[in-house]
Amino acid sequence: MVIKMTDNSMILQHLLHDDPYLEPYKSALSRRINRISETEKQLTMEKISLADFAAGHEYFGLHFQGESWVFREWAPNASAVYLVGDMTNWLENEIYAGPVAPGTGFRHTPAAWCRILKP
Repeated sequence: MVIKMTDNSMILQHLLHDDPYLEPYKSALSRRINRISETEKQLTMEKISLADFAAGHEYFGLHFQGESWVFREWAPNASAVYLVGDMTNWLENEIYAGPVAPGTGFRHTPAAWCRILKP
């Protein structure tokens, strides 16, 4: 059973109620629950769910969409994003530069340009 509780003390009380043998470990469990909560807040910035954060791979990275490849990278301080490789002789090339949205660099590349990558 999944119980959504925002109060860490409620989570601890629920655990101890379900398993009284955990009582000697109450302080350690409390620290762990607090650490989990802090980490979740840090990862999600309290703007998205933890599940949405964990599904970031479905948005970021290299994906084939329609007739083109889409590459997105988390780049919060980037002023430019370049896709480099054999096709650019490993140099930055404006043809493979992507626009930078706030926090994200992305590029749509026609599939014909990508001789090696096939869906």
